[in-house]
Amino acid sequence: GQLQIKDNNLILYQRNSDGNQQVIRWPLNGVRRYGYYKDIFLFESGRKCPTGEGLFAFKCTKSKRLNDTLHKIILNNASNLYNLQNNTALSASSDSNVDS
Repeated sequence: GQLQIKDNNLILYQRNSDGNQQVIRWPLNGVRRYGYYKDIFLFESGRKCPTGEGLFAFKCTKSKRLNDTLHKIILNNASNLYNLQNNTALSASSDSNVDS
């Protein structure tokens, strides 16, 4: 199979026993923990993910790169959310100070 990070999802492409491609998506906001050890990438999904709660481990040659990329995307998403919340709070407070 192939594991990919795309559109704020962790996506697994794999062939099932019939030879058809199966796609499993885990939204990044449902990934609780993740990491790697040597050639193993692993993550824990939460109950709101399509697969439900679980610990998933994948043997791959690019486990560190996958981990680092996931880490950067999650940090970037958190930063964007923080900035959005601050901008919304600032906008709301300045709207409440407008004279009628």
